[in-house]
Amino acid sequence: MKAVLLEEFGIEHLQLREIPTPVIGEQEVLVKTTAVALEYHDLIVVENRNPFGIPLPHIPVSEGVGVVAAVGNKVTRWGTRSN
Repeated sequence: MKAVLLEEFGIEHLQLREIPTPVIGEQEVLVKTTAVALEYHDLIVVENRNPFGIPLPHIPVSEGVGVVAAVGNKVTRWGTRSN
């Protein structure tokens, strides 16, 4: 799959890369992304100004939309995540 990947901080280091498609777990859903938004928060991350620190490599996207591509065998309903 294609992703904009950040391996070093700085906007000049954003690269379009081919990366492996994630393998989903039993309770996960894989979404094929069709559109993303690069927001102010994402730029803060790219510039390493996030006070919490972000491990690299990182895909700096906080919003996206897409279609469900795969569903884990223990997924029974849609909803918000609960911990």
